Amino acid sequence: MKCDVVVVGPGTAGLVAAERLSRAGCSVRVPEARDRVGGRTLNADIGGGKIVEVGGQFIGPGQHTIGRIVTELGLATFGTHNEGAHLLELFRTGPVHTKETYLDIAEIMARRGAL
Repeated sequence: MKCDVVVVGPGTAGLVAAERLSRAGCSVRVPEARDRVGGRTLNADIGGGKIVEVGGQFIGPGQHTIGRIVTELGLATFGTHNEGAHLLELFRTGPVHTKETYLDIAEIMARRGAL
């Protein structure tokens, strides 16, 4: 299968690159090992009409270029929250910890050379 360009990984950046290259007249292939595209952009339905971002894809203040691309692609965004308790759930099945517990865990890991 011949092509002009191979874009490895159809995350947001890879998909935008492939689309722009295609618009410029290049033949493009975008391989993906998973059963979905989107890279780190991944939402999960937690019930009750609530969706959470589990892929670690965030747009922060001042990141206007990615915001514009999201709009171009017709993707939706939702706000994140910084207020209230900071919790960490380890390995999705472990106990829920406060921010302070997380800092204790990080300190222990650093002492053991794991960080």
